[in-house]
Amino acid sequence: MIRELLVVAAVTGGAIGVAPCPSGQAEACHFPPPNQFPPATTGYWVISYPLYGVQQAGAKCPGPQAAAQSQAGLPMLCLGDQGWQEGWFTGAGFFPPSG
Repeated sequence: MIRELLVVAAVTGGAIGVAPCPSGQAEACHFPPPNQFPPATTGYWVISYPLYGVQQAGAKCPGPQAAAQSQAGLPMLCLGDQGWQEGWFTGAGFFPPSG
């Protein structure tokens, strides 16, 4: 009985020891491009700009490299004098939603 308790304690301690320390850093789930071969069926987590909750389009924002969500659930970025704007920022630039 004591041997089993020691094994459980060792496994639990090992799991806690190798677990990452949560820092509160915001992350976003990204999906690979649809034309990738072989096709990917799962996304991956990347570090995101700090999140500022739900915002109104055009409202004043804290500065560049800030992210939020619109009332419609779309991602928003802080675009300086333009305030919060719906859209995505990629390596190719800023893309507002089509519609």
